[in-house]
Amino acid sequence: MLFSAVQIRIDYLIEKERFQTNLDTLLVYQSDQLALALQQYHNTAVQLIFEGLMLDRSIVSVYVDDDLSGYSQRRGLSADDLKNDLLQPYLLEKTVDLLGNNLVEAHFEKIGSLTVWIDKREIHTEFRERAAMTMALEVVRNLLLVLALVVIFYQRLTRPLGELIRQLQGIVPGCTEQPPVICQERLCELQALTGKINYLLTSTAAELRRCQQEEQNARQEQQVLEHEMQACNRALKNSKSQLQQRFDELERTQRLLSHSQQMASLGYLVAAITEESNQPLAESEQQVKQWLASDGRDHPPGQLVRLRTNLEQVHRRINELHVLASPEPRQSLDLAALMQKVVAEQSFNERINLVIETTPIPGIECVESQVRLAFRQLLANAREALGSESGKITIRLETVNDTVCVSIRDTGEGMDATAVNSWIHADWGVPENGLGLAEVAIVMAYHSGDLTIDSELGVGTQVMLTFPVATLSSSASSAAS
Repeated sequence: MLFSAVQIRIDYLIEKERFQTNLDTLLVYQSDQLALALQQYHNTAVQLIFEGLMLDRSIVSVYVDDDLSGYSQRRGLSADDLKNDLLQPYLLEKTVDLLGNNLVEAHFEKIGSLTVWIDKREIHTEFRERAAMTMALEVVRNLLLVLALVVIFYQRLTRPLGELIRQLQGIVPGCTEQPPVICQERLCELQALTGKINYLLTSTAAELRRCQQEEQNARQEQQVLEHEMQACNRALKNSKSQLQQRFDELERTQRLLSHSQQMASLGYLVAAITEESNQPLAESEQQVKQWLASDGRDHPPGQLVRLRTNLEQVHRRINELHVLASPEPRQSLDLAALMQKVVAEQSFNERINLVIETTPIPGIECVESQVRLAFRQLLANAREALGSESGKITIRLETVNDTVCVSIRDTGEGMDATAVNSWIHADWGVPENGLGLAEVAIVMAYHSGDLTIDSELGVGTQVMLTFPVATLSSSASSAAS
């Protein structure tokens, strides 16, 4: 039992050291991935890394803090739960620094920290159960062995010795009538019993040596298996590193593609604003020249109205460009209330059935003027899609996972697949309604959101805006640049 207890203690220390090594390796690897996710403002990647850490049941809480933007995220037990007096003695806190690449100075610097809290009771739960079972079996085995030895000694040694002593006590010294044969027989029995005891002890010693040899062989096999497992872990880590490199390359390619699409949208927007502004300016210039040539006489009122309309249109285009180029500071807004205001500003004919469906949604950090412009453009497009015919426009605001979705569906003519695939370059919407989806795409890119279109020819069109709930303050400067 003492040998088993020492062996269990050694196994416990080895298991504890292995846990610390694996934990340090895991935190170092995950800290690199988390630093990359924070630099890219990839909230989904941060959540996936947290879920990977929480798979270890000994980790009860994870917390990350970004020093640059002030962004923080926690998973597991809250800060108040960690301060519980009953839980404090069992908590182990480990913190690692997050190092990010400084592109300006070409070196790594600390951008934040990752902290995990570990419940020490969960580290060796399975080991303690296994050790308790081993000790219990060892105690039962030793008790059975002691009981067997007691029975054997009683049957083969104690009882024969008792009978021999009683017979020796009955022998009278000097009496020749007592047959010495009886003593001789008992002496032979005693010698045979002694031989059996010696054989039992020898067999027990041989069995003990055999068990020790088997245990040594098992330890050697375990060491070989551990070396093989370490080699497999290294190969798996290398494969994972290669996959991560390919994933990073794919993300970089996607970012370049997204950037090229945004630049194409911006170029189209600038070209469209220039084209739309040149025409009313040219007409206005021509009308002013005609008016000056006539010395202000015979100038029809309709031309003045047309001149004012052209100037208002140019003014509206300049205001839209100003909203996109010089955004206001972000503030927390209720998108449902903002949508109600935009709907109230629009004019719909009596044949259009306008339905607004809302569910409880959180506030969004956004630029009110830009989001208002996007809502106004989409509602104008939906109204123009219906035209003078009767139809229905459905507006729905809801929360999906960590995003707020705003969808606008109309029952107009819809678009085919070709028109949907080239929507960013399509003149969807009349000129009086602005530049349509090109402006909406830029607004959503500035807010790190998504713009999707689902349309079927002859059925209608649905445009969905997806706003992230957790918006980093530093993402505004990145999108603006």
